[in-house]
Amino acid sequence: MRKISGYLCAWIENGRFYKSEYVLCGKNTDETRKKLWQNFETNNLTPFKTESNAHKALEELLGMDITVSVQLAKVKMYMAVTLDEMQELRDSKSLVAIQHNDDEGSTQSYTIFGPCRIDGAPTAYPLSGTLIGCNGLKGWKDYDAAFWAVNDICRQAQRKAYLADWNLELIGKVFQGKASK
Repeated sequence: MRKISGYLCAWIENGRFYKSEYVLCGKNTDETRKKLWQNFETNNLTPFKTESNAHKALEELLGMDITVSVQLAKVKMYMAVTLDEMQELRDSKSLVAIQHNDDEGSTQSYTIFGPCRIDGAPTAYPLSGTLIGCNGLKGWKDYDAAFWAVNDICRQAQRKAYLADWNLELIGKVFQGKASK
């Protein structure tokens, strides 16, 4: 079981497909990038270790013209990579399905899915659920529905998929960016 814990920036940028779509940003793991942050789904699910480092990245995101808003978040998740580990998550109250995008030449790229919860939010059809950023960052409450989504990703998308206990809490103030004006 892989434990992932730390801080993220929950960023809403102008021009995304859905008006309240979040992009979760964690620590930059790409040495060729000159930014403090990187998309959490493309940095091997690596959060910031400290709140202060996440806050520095938040300030960098606020300086961008496309930023609508950004807020800090605290994440704690346990990602099950085997069937036995997935069974251990049966009593979890919030679950996500994680698709491993290993065909893109990077073992660090993932896509996180949660349930469709917001009317008008895009779905991931033909896959079960929707992108986590489109549903208010919420996980499934029902184990069987989340497990079905994992199986659906394996079957429909022909990708490896994992189940994770998902605990994400937005913390602190929502900072308005340049694009909110």
